[in-house]
Amino acid sequence: SSYSQTFELSCGIPYACTSIQTISCGTGVTFQTSGGYGDPNYPNGVSTSCYYISGQGGTEQIYKFIAPSTGTYQFKTTAASSSNYVEYLYKNAVNGCSSSGWTCLGYKSNVGNITTINLNAGDSIFVLVNAESTAAYSQTFQIDCAIPTVSPIANFSVSDSTVCTGQTVLFTDNSFNAPTSWYWSFPGGTPSTSIAAAPSVTYNTQGTYDVTLTVINSIGADTLVKIAYITVATAPLAPTISANGPTAFCQGGNVILTSNVSTGNLWSNGDTAQTTTISSSGSYTATVTLGGCTATSSAIVVTADSVDTSVSQSGGTFTADAAGVTYQWINCNGNITIPGAANQSFMPTASGNYAVVITLNGCSDTSACYNITTTAMETWTLSKVKIYPNPSTGIFMIDFNSDKKTVIQIYNALGKLVYSKQTSIASNSIDLSILEQGVYSLKVISEEHNEVRQLVITK
Repeated sequence: SSYSQTFELSCGIPYACTSIQTISCGTGVTFQTSGGYGDPNYPNGVSTSCYYISGQGGTEQIYKFIAPSTGTYQFKTTAASSSNYVEYLYKNAVNGCSSSGWTCLGYKSNVGNITTINLNAGDSIFVLVNAESTAAYSQTFQIDCAIPTVSPIANFSVSDSTVCTGQTVLFTDNSFNAPTSWYWSFPGGTPSTSIAAAPSVTYNTQGTYDVTLTVINSIGADTLVKIAYITVATAPLAPTISANGPTAFCQGGNVILTSNVSTGNLWSNGDTAQTTTISSSGSYTATVTLGGCTATSSAIVVTADSVDTSVSQSGGTFTADAAGVTYQWINCNGNITIPGAANQSFMPTASGNYAVVITLNGCSDTSACYNITTTAMETWTLSKVKIYPNPSTGIFMIDFNSDKKTVIQIYNALGKLVYSKQTSIASNSIDLSILEQGVYSLKVISEEHNEVRQLVITK
């Protein structure tokens, strides 16, 4: 007969040996199960003396612990979120992490001591924590730091044994067998003594200095003296930089910076002479080295101003791209200045090549020349068009000797059309009093002629 069956494949978590965490004594560690099955290599096929969890249990985690001193270490649980059991096993880390060789420490479902083990200073073990259930719960365990059974052995290290005057050194206690007290002596240092486990000491005077450490625990004490351990060299004075001129100049210029130290300079731009020539903007320093010690000058900021001379063209109007600068348009034929053409935009009245001179912070540069060809019509002489009054407040008359259909157009300094009128009347009154003060271009276009005139509005 026909029938069906549904099966499910559950994915296990990664092998526990691939995610080992290192723990310290005296600090609680929370083992958090996320639900689901643990490593299939454990506990199946593993010979242990725990025997509480039969078959495959829940999530696992492996931790690494390095004994800081020789003594007896107490394993215990300090918190449990449920009554589900968690078992604890360990093995010597020298033998590597694998599914065999584990020794049972015990198992707990509540708060309390698990067991104790004896370790020597430097011994490294793996601790395997295995959940009984596939449910999600947590248990916190802790390895108490050992009570000393032997006297400490003093030892220490330093962040740098060769320093410059004014520098600070960090000392680190590396003593064995769990010292509980430290007594340091630092001749030539500040402070000269300390009872901290990891003191910081500043040396302000050139010389070679001894360091002494005495460590104590409940069993005994030990002292270590390191002769001529710290060497302090005199740091050089920071150089002073001077400039042979202004440190702000136009692009293409330069300034020479000079260190007051004649030799051994290293400039921030890579130069090694006493002087360096700077032609680009930036912050510049000089560093000198003496006996392995360095000192760096205060920075000097150099500014090389550049001028944007790019120009855009729209129809018969040129516009400089730079804003907030000074403009002067010129005729490239002889580089002749065009009177009144000092706005960002310029509308030529005749065919030719034109450019703009841009000035910024005293720096001037000239754009490329741009060609324009006006309409190939006869241009009226100036006597044909009369504008009065000019300048005006915006109300003015415009006369031209023609009864032909004529268009009057007015553009602002940006080349925008602000007024347009078609007329066949030779004399026209125009009111542009609503416009802002400024210089405008007035264009008169007839069937036969055209002309562009400058219109000035004042308020």
